[in-house]
Amino acid sequence: MSKKIIKRIKRTGLAMVASALALAFSVQSIALPAGHWAERIPLLREAIAVVQQAVPFYDADSEYIGGGTRHRVTARERDMLYRIVWAEARGEDDIGQILVVNVIFNRIADSRFHNCVESVIFAPGQFTPVTNGQFARATPNDRIRANVQRALNGEDFSRGATFFRMIRGSAGSWHQRSLHHLFDHGTHRFFRHR
Repeated sequence: MSKKIIKRIKRTGLAMVASALALAFSVQSIALPAGHWAERIPLLREAIAVVQQAVPFYDADSEYIGGGTRHRVTARERDMLYRIVWAEARGEDDIGQILVVNVIFNRIADSRFHNCVESVIFAPGQFTPVTNGQFARATPNDRIRANVQRALNGEDFSRGATFFRMIRGSAGSWHQRSLHHLFDHGTHRFFRHR
C-alpha cells in the first residue's frame, strides 16, 4: 500500500469503514446507484475511493470443478480465498496453501455446511482469522494467488478433509475427539466427519 494511500486513510479517519466496505462490496467494481445513501456522505465517498485504490482486485470469474461439484467463483469470492489463504497458510508450502481452498470447497460440496465461499468463510466459529482481524488485514502475494488458482483448476490434496487446525495444541481438542484424523501437512492437521 502506498504512503499516499495510507495518508488518505489516516486523514479521513475512516480506516474501519474502508475495511468494512472492502468486504461488503466488490471492491474495484463498486458502483453506487444514483441516490445511494453512501453518496450523500463526502467522507464515505472518500473512503470508498481509498478502498478502490488500496485493495487489489481480480475481475475474472471462473468455475471450480472438483469433488464432483461445479461452483462459479466470482471475483469477490476469489479475493476472499486469497485473503483466507494468506491468513491461514501464508507460511505453508504450495500444497499447504492449496489445501485451505480444498477444505472450503469440500465444505461447499457437503450438505452439512453452507454452499458458497463467503458463507463457509464467515460461518461463526469456523475460521479464526475472520474474528481476529487477520482476514481483513490480509495482503496476499502472487504465490498465494497462483496457489488459489491451482486449487480452482482442480488440484486437490485434501482426501475429502472438511476441517483443519494447527497441529500444536490439537491433542484433546474437539477436532481430535469428534472427527476422523486424515493426515498432517506442514503445521496443520486435517480432518473430516466420522
